[in-house]
Amino acid sequence: MDGPGFEILYQDEHCLVVNKPPGLLTQAPPGIDSLEVRVRAWLEQYQRKPATAIFPPASGTPPCPDRQQEKIASTISQPPDHNHQSKIPSPAIPAQEAETETQKVGPETPTWPIVNPQTDTKKLYLGVPHRLDRPVSGAILFALSRRAAQRLSAQFERRSIKKLYWACLEGRVEPAQGTWKDFLRKVPDQPRAEIVPMEHPEALYAVLHYRVLAYVEWGSWVEIQLDTGRYHQIRIQAASRGHPVLGDVQYGARQTFGPPVQDLREQPIALHARTLVFRHPKTKQTLIIRAPLPDCWKQLHLPDPIPYPATDPPCNPWEGVF
Repeated sequence: MDGPGFEILYQDEHCLVVNKPPGLLTQAPPGIDSLEVRVRAWLEQYQRKPATAIFPPASGTPPCPDRQQEKIASTISQPPDHNHQSKIPSPAIPAQEAETETQKVGPETPTWPIVNPQTDTKKLYLGVPHRLDRPVSGAILFALSRRAAQRLSAQFERRSIKKLYWACLEGRVEPAQGTWKDFLRKVPDQPRAEIVPMEHPEALYAVLHYRVLAYVEWGSWVEIQLDTGRYHQIRIQAASRGHPVLGDVQYGARQTFGPPVQDLREQPIALHARTLVFRHPKTKQTLIIRAPLPDCWKQLHLPDPIPYPATDPPCNPWEGVF
């Protein structure tokens, strides 16, 4: 069951994961449209509905089949260690825990939206522990209680939450896998970042790991895992190496991406938050959430990815979950 202008990937009474559309702000000042405004409005609308509208019969068809159920037994793709290059680590999920999680939110146990219709809408809590840039799409996590927000924020601070992105970059990225390390800063009074020397007083260390999924005529389809979460990190680190994200004219992209828009601030770029791996703030169980690609990516005609070890899960760009 989706909200106005966004897709729900997972929800219970503690947290919510949605698929953010490109071109939409995560947060904004009052009076400006944003994902936070839309999610809050959707939650408030649920609170005004009778319980029968919120909790469908158990025998019914789930509102979001194959999107709200997660099979945690699979792991995130991990590249082979060629020439001792850094690789994208795979989160360790014990077999016993994985089995428990599959039973908790597996295909036979749909997770319906859990909202109290009698609750005063003024008491509605919506925490935003992280954000995505306006032109970026993909999975974003919200907290539905103060305690959940505190626990999720602590995971982000410890960098225990795994975030995988898909990016389409101009040019041929070589080697096919590796690590990028830089020092960045946000340019004062400007919505952009830049590479600076380590000695710069505003320098922040930035690290990401990548692997190429496919080489195509327009460039490279790349999977990226962030070790740090700096301002515009992927965009500036890729652009500084001559591989800007498709459509990202702010960082020197020459190839267009997505349908034309009247407001250039709403123009999407080919960067997508594909996967979130985090501990549930209440149960402590591991959740793996995948966000399907937006329609504007279909113009890229993505090929089959470069084969990796048989232990890697299948890589289907249009699939929402493992």
